[in-house]
Amino acid sequence: ACAEGEDQYLSQRSDPGRSDAMAAVFDAALDIAGATGDDMDMLDIYSCFPCAVQAACEALQVAASPTRPLTVTGGLPYFGGPGNNYVMHVIAEMTARLRGGRARGLITANGGILSKHAAAVLCGAEAACEPPDWGEFQPPVLPPESFDAVPFSEDPTAGSVITYTVIAGRKTQDIGIVLGEDDNGARFLASSTDAATTQAMLGASPVGRRVVVSNEQERNVFSFA
Repeated sequence: ACAEGEDQYLSQRSDPGRSDAMAAVFDAALDIAGATGDDMDMLDIYSCFPCAVQAACEALQVAASPTRPLTVTGGLPYFGGPGNNYVMHVIAEMTARLRGGRARGLITANGGILSKHAAAVLCGAEAACEPPDWGEFQPPVLPPESFDAVPFSEDPTAGSVITYTVIAGRKTQDIGIVLGEDDNGARFLASSTDAATTQAMLGASPVGRRVVVSNEQERNVFSFA
């Protein structure tokens, strides 16, 4: 079984900390296979960043354990093959481990800003699974329009910080970036190179703080209210 899908843009997701498309793609593939995450004997969760693995475990409602690791290759950071071809190697490794046996395995992949997702369930020849008629089967493809999008504002004036980051400058000033929400519920992005502002962001989380926003040279610039 297999499925794929794509989220709304990060700034317009109802919860920037999770991917609705990821959860929906996993559910679709597992539903076709008539299984759950706990039914999988082997997993390989795409491991570009720790947050991607954590989000996938949450979506699958599974946890790592010594008896059921989250990868069959060692994971993308430790794998010796080409990064952009990693999932093909996972398919080959998972196939070799499953071939002829009774086990089932789930493979996941993602791209973009944790926004493009794919999942496949494979099983050994002796496993209790019923493959679809591949001549007729159409894998579910869930476009961004499948998921709710929060409105976006191009000309914000004020709002509250939802999440943030600070880009460290090597030979230039640090850049503080916030994803905010205005009083009408619309999202916006803004940045600041003011040293006092970026230092304050590094010293304590600004999530929930009020900001004022102005447009300078076609760029949204924020400061704390």
